[in-house]
Amino acid sequence: MKLYMRQAAAADLDEIMAIIEGARRGLALQGIPQWQDGTGPNSEIVKKDMSDTVSYVLMLEDEIVGTGALLTAEDPAYEEIQEGGWDTTAPRYVSIHRIAVSDQHQGKAFAVSLIRFLITAARLQGFTDIRIDTHPQNKIMQKVIQQAGFEWRGNILLDVPDGERYAYQQVLN
Repeated sequence: MKLYMRQAAAADLDEIMAIIEGARRGLALQGIPQWQDGTGPNSEIVKKDMSDTVSYVLMLEDEIVGTGALLTAEDPAYEEIQEGGWDTTAPRYVSIHRIAVSDQHQGKAFAVSLIRFLITAARLQGFTDIRIDTHPQNKIMQKVIQQAGFEWRGNILLDVPDGERYAYQQVLN
């Protein structure tokens, strides 16, 4: 089995959006408001991620099975953290966002693999402080994030309906 990550290309947009829409439906079926009501990734956001070269796809052989973004710009929502705090020993951080795995490949630990590949990409770019967040009701993603080696750091608030998120961090050497 060949499992690897590569940068997303413009030709991948339809497959990426199909994966994101499947994830959006899955969240809705679980009653999780994350990515609902027009919030979350859309084709314009993904196109911008591609042009900024921060969009990645997880490949299983020649099939796209997951997607995610590695954002190097500071996230305003991460500036105010409640009920905890960030380890601020590194001068800058990178954040992982828009993680989604094809609904046909759920339960195969591909989300953990994708996040680990993104951690490696971040380290290769010189980052040692890596952050990620998810909705408090998204228990599956919380488990995935922790399996990938992240520690809970507190709560942040996004500027969207139901914007409370659990914030996690991993600091590397």
